[in-house]
Amino acid sequence: MIFMPEPKTIHIYENCIFVRAYKVAGASINAAICEQMDRVKVIDYKDYHKEGLMSWIEGQLYGRFLFTFVRNPWDRFISLCFFSQLDPDFVVDNWKELNQTPEFRAHTLPLHIHRELCGKSVDFIGRFESLQRDYDKLCSYLGIIPKTLPHLHMTQRVAYERMCSPKVRDFIAQEYKKDIELYGYEY
Repeated sequence: MIFMPEPKTIHIYENCIFVRAYKVAGASINAAICEQMDRVKVIDYKDYHKEGLMSWIEGQLYGRFLFTFVRNPWDRFISLCFFSQLDPDFVVDNWKELNQTPEFRAHTLPLHIHRELCGKSVDFIGRFESLQRDYDKLCSYLGIIPKTLPHLHMTQRVAYERMCSPKVRDFIAQEYKKDIELYGYEY
Protein backbone atom coordinates (compact mmCIF):
# COMPACT_ATOMS: atom_id res chain seq x y z
CA MET A 1 0.00 0.00 0.00
CA ILE A 2 1.33 3.46 -0.94
CA PHE A 3 1.25 6.09 1.81
CA MET A 4 -0.86 9.05 0.81
CA PRO A 5 -0.37 12.16 2.94
CA GLU A 6 -3.23 14.26 4.25
CA PRO A 7 -4.46 16.50 1.42
CA LYS A 8 -3.05 20.00 1.67
CA THR A 9 -3.59 23.13 -0.34
CA ILE A 10 -0.36 24.58 -1.67
CA HIS A 11 0.34 27.75 -3.62
CA ILE A 12 3.41 27.59 -5.84
CA TYR A 13 4.99 30.92 -6.76
CA GLU A 14 8.14 31.85 -8.70
CA ASN A 15 10.55 31.30 -5.81
CA CYS A 16 8.46 29.92 -2.95
CA ILE A 17 5.72 27.52 -1.92
CA PHE A 18 3.00 28.36 0.59
CA VAL A 19 1.81 25.22 2.44
CA ARG A 20 -1.55 26.67 3.42
CA ALA A 21 -3.54 25.81 6.52
CA TYR A 22 -7.14 27.02 6.43
CA LYS A 23 -8.43 29.68 8.82
CA VAL A 24 -4.91 31.11 9.22
CA ALA A 25 -5.14 34.22 6.98
CA GLY A 26 -4.20 32.24 3.87
CA ALA A 27 -6.33 34.31 1.51
CA SER A 28 -4.75 37.54 2.79
CA ILE A 29 -1.21 36.18 2.55
CA ASN A 30 -1.82 34.82 -0.94
CA ALA A 31 -3.35 38.10 -2.17
CA ALA A 32 -0.40 40.13 -0.86
CA ILE A 33 2.22 37.84 -2.40
CA CYS A 34 0.38 37.71 -5.74
CA GLU A 35 0.71 41.51 -5.97
CA GLN A 36 4.47 41.10 -6.27
CA MET A 37 5.14 37.75 -7.89
CA ASP A 38 3.44 35.38 -10.27
CA ARG A 39 1.72 32.34 -8.90
CA VAL A 40 2.65 29.28 -10.94
CA LYS A 41 -0.03 26.90 -9.69
CA VAL A 42 -2.45 26.15 -6.87
CA ILE A 43 -2.86 22.55 -5.78
CA ASP A 44 -6.19 22.33 -4.01
CA TYR A 45 -6.80 19.72 -1.31
CA LYS A 46 -9.41 18.11 -3.62
CA ASP A 47 -6.74 17.43 -6.27
CA TYR A 48 -4.00 16.30 -3.91
CA HIS A 49 -4.25 12.58 -4.67
CA LYS A 50 -4.30 12.79 -8.47
CA GLU A 51 -1.93 10.36 -10.11
CA GLY A 52 1.55 11.75 -10.64
CA LEU A 53 0.91 14.90 -8.64
CA MET A 54 3.25 14.08 -5.75
CA SER A 55 6.12 13.53 -8.19
CA TRP A 56 5.34 16.80 -9.91
CA ILE A 57 5.28 18.64 -6.55
CA GLU A 58 8.62 17.09 -5.57
CA GLY A 59 10.07 18.52 -8.78
CA GLN A 60 8.86 22.00 -7.80
CA LEU A 61 10.65 22.01 -4.43
CA TYR A 62 14.16 22.64 -5.74
CA GLY A 63 15.26 26.21 -5.08
CA ARG A 64 11.93 27.31 -3.63
CA PHE A 65 11.48 28.68 -0.10
CA LEU A 66 8.73 26.78 1.77
CA PHE A 67 6.58 28.48 4.38
CA THR A 68 3.39 28.11 6.38
CA PHE A 69 1.48 29.98 9.09
CA VAL A 70 -0.06 28.58 12.28
CA ARG A 71 -2.77 29.77 14.67
CA ASN A 72 -3.93 29.08 18.21
CA PRO A 73 -6.06 25.91 17.81
CA TRP A 74 -8.92 27.18 20.00
CA ASP A 75 -9.07 30.48 18.09
CA ARG A 76 -8.86 28.67 14.74
CA PHE A 77 -11.67 26.28 15.75
CA ILE A 78 -14.00 29.09 16.80
CA SER A 79 -13.18 30.98 13.59
CA LEU A 80 -14.12 27.87 11.60
CA CYS A 81 -17.39 27.55 13.52
CA PHE A 82 -18.32 31.18 12.80
CA PHE A 83 -17.25 30.86 9.17
CA SER A 84 -19.36 27.68 8.81
CA GLN A 85 -22.20 29.11 10.90
CA LEU A 86 -22.11 26.09 13.20
CA ASP A 87 -22.35 25.97 16.97
CA PRO A 88 -19.01 24.89 18.51
CA ASP A 89 -20.67 22.24 20.72
CA PHE A 90 -22.49 20.87 17.67
CA VAL A 91 -19.18 20.57 15.80
CA VAL A 92 -17.60 18.68 18.70
CA ASP A 93 -20.61 16.36 18.99
CA ASN A 94 -20.56 15.65 15.23
CA TRP A 95 -16.80 15.79 14.62
CA LYS A 96 -16.41 12.38 12.97
CA GLU A 97 -19.36 12.86 10.63
CA LEU A 98 -18.36 16.40 9.67
CA ASN A 99 -14.78 15.30 8.97
CA GLN A 100 -16.03 12.77 6.42
CA THR A 101 -16.49 15.65 3.97
CA PRO A 102 -13.25 16.77 2.26
CA GLU A 103 -14.19 20.46 2.56
CA PHE A 104 -14.60 20.29 6.33
CA ARG A 105 -11.56 18.04 6.80
CA ALA A 106 -9.36 20.49 4.90
CA HIS A 107 -10.30 23.16 7.46
CA THR A 108 -9.62 20.95 10.48
CA LEU A 109 -6.27 19.39 9.58
CA PRO A 110 -3.74 19.66 12.39
CA LEU A 111 -1.30 22.49 11.82
CA HIS A 112 1.80 20.37 12.33
CA ILE A 113 1.20 18.49 9.07
CA HIS A 114 1.85 21.74 7.21
CA ARG A 115 5.48 21.78 8.45
CA GLU A 116 6.60 19.66 5.52
CA LEU A 117 5.87 18.95 1.90
CA CYS A 118 7.03 15.74 0.24
CA GLY A 119 9.46 15.16 3.09
CA LYS A 120 11.00 18.66 2.94
CA SER A 121 10.57 20.81 6.04
CA VAL A 122 9.29 24.34 5.63
CA ASP A 123 11.90 27.08 5.90
CA PHE A 124 9.65 29.50 7.81
CA ILE A 125 6.65 29.22 10.13
CA GLY A 126 4.74 32.41 10.79
CA ARG A 127 2.09 32.92 13.44
CA PHE A 128 -1.39 34.35 13.05
CA GLU A 129 -0.95 36.06 16.42
CA SER A 130 1.92 38.15 14.99
CA LEU A 131 0.66 38.04 11.41
CA GLN A 132 1.88 41.36 10.02
CA ARG A 133 5.27 41.16 11.73
CA ASP A 134 5.82 37.59 10.55
CA TYR A 135 4.57 38.41 7.05
CA ASP A 136 7.10 41.29 6.92
CA LYS A 137 9.83 38.87 7.97
CA LEU A 138 8.69 36.43 5.26
CA CYS A 139 8.90 39.22 2.68
CA SER A 140 12.54 39.83 3.61
CA TYR A 141 13.30 36.15 3.01
CA LEU A 142 11.48 36.26 -0.33
CA GLY A 143 13.04 39.52 -1.44
CA ILE A 144 9.72 41.33 -1.85
CA ILE A 145 8.48 44.59 -0.36
CA PRO A 146 6.44 44.15 2.83
CA LYS A 147 2.99 45.68 2.56
CA THR A 148 0.05 45.85 4.90
CA LEU A 149 -1.88 42.59 4.60
CA PRO A 150 -5.49 42.91 3.47
CA HIS A 151 -8.16 41.54 5.84
CA LEU A 152 -9.92 38.97 3.66
CA HIS A 153 -12.58 36.52 4.89
CA MET A 154 -12.31 37.89 8.41
CA THR A 155 -14.96 36.63 10.81
CA GLN A 156 -16.54 39.14 13.19
CA ARG A 157 -16.89 37.50 16.57
CA VAL A 158 -16.04 37.67 20.23
CA ALA A 159 -12.83 36.24 21.71
CA TYR A 160 -12.54 32.47 21.52
CA GLU A 161 -12.28 32.19 25.32
CA ARG A 162 -15.87 33.41 25.58
CA MET A 163 -17.08 30.95 22.94
CA CYS A 164 -15.50 27.71 24.17
CA SER A 165 -17.55 25.63 26.56
CA PRO A 166 -15.52 23.33 28.84
CA LYS A 167 -16.38 20.48 26.46
CA VAL A 168 -15.05 22.40 23.43
CA ARG A 169 -11.95 23.58 25.30
CA ASP A 170 -11.08 20.03 26.37
CA PHE A 171 -11.86 18.55 22.96
CA ILE A 172 -9.52 20.99 21.18
CA ALA A 173 -6.83 20.35 23.79
CA GLN A 174 -6.96 16.64 22.94
CA GLU A 175 -7.56 16.85 19.18
CA TYR A 176 -4.75 19.35 18.62
CA LYS A 177 -2.44 18.27 21.45
CA LYS A 178 0.61 17.98 19.18
CA ASP A 179 0.03 21.46 17.70
CA ILE A 180 -0.42 22.96 21.16
CA GLU A 181 2.80 21.40 22.43
CA LEU A 182 4.82 22.01 19.27
CA TYR A 183 3.93 25.68 18.92
CA GLY A 184 3.56 26.48 22.64
CA TYR A 185 -0.09 27.50 22.55
CA GLU A 186 -2.14 27.93 25.70
CA TYR A 187 -5.84 28.42 26.25
